[in-house]
Amino acid sequence: MTNLDNLNLCLNQINALANKTKPYQHTTFNQAFYSILRASAVELDDLISKIDDLTACSLHTRNIFELYLILRHIYEDEEALNCWVGQSHKDSTDINKGFVTLFQSNGLDTSILENMQQLKDKALEESNYESKSPFQVRNLADKYGYLNDYLAVYKLCSKLIHPSSLKINLYNEISKENNYLKIVHKIVIHFSIKLTEFALNIENNSQY
Repeated sequence: MTNLDNLNLCLNQINALANKTKPYQHTTFNQAFYSILRASAVELDDLISKIDDLTACSLHTRNIFELYLILRHIYEDEEALNCWVGQSHKDSTDINKGFVTLFQSNGLDTSILENMQQLKDKALEESNYESKSPFQVRNLADKYGYLNDYLAVYKLCSKLIHPSSLKINLYNEISKENNYLKIVHKIVIHFSIKLTEFALNIENNSQY
């Protein structure tokens, strides 16, 4: 199978599984599982459309690797699942505070943002969750036996995503004969398959 064949197979399986799980009874895990499936499908779809773009492939490779680790973590650890849900409040709060500070420094009205934050805080108080910081991907990788993969994937992909000296000054070299792109393709196919297989395993072992 070609690289595109493998990625399209994963995308089709993920989409089919998402469509199958969408109507399941509402539980915290079911909702999180469905959301991760949809996010994975978006990553794969965009990756396929930009398969020859080194920067885009690097970004999606890193994201798919993270999605795989997060899915494993929230499936195998109920406390992690609750933490994952609570991270939404922390993420949105951090963003909101940033805009409030920015707007206030420019003399702009922030009452709408502050009211929104109050509503979010109230919703959190009425829930069973806590506002949590994001998972440290390195820690997840270490826990599930992928520390070496993390060090390789993140070192490579981060240098190719961000305006690193390597990317800016040596782009012609790293693009020569698509050597780096071929490595990224191998990595992303590997973790796309692992993500798909793990998601299918969850479905096969779940009682809905």
